[in-house]
Amino acid sequence: MIASLGEAEAYPADLQQLVTNLRLFDVDTAGAARLAAARATEPAEAWVEQVIRWTWSQLESEGAS
Repeated sequence: MIASLGEAEAYPADLQQLVTNLRLFDVDTAGAARLAAARATEPAEAWVEQVIRWTWSQLESEGAS
């Protein structure tokens, strides 16, 4: 929702918490690590969108198993 409003950059602490949370995942650890690292170079909205897509892909693959 934050990404769709174009306000993600207004929440730096929340974005950092998301980076921290990604590093704790035990599924697709390589994908989560790539996303965490990408936070340093990606614009906030684009990065949040990537996280959302990654999260949906994890849910879809979990549902398929």
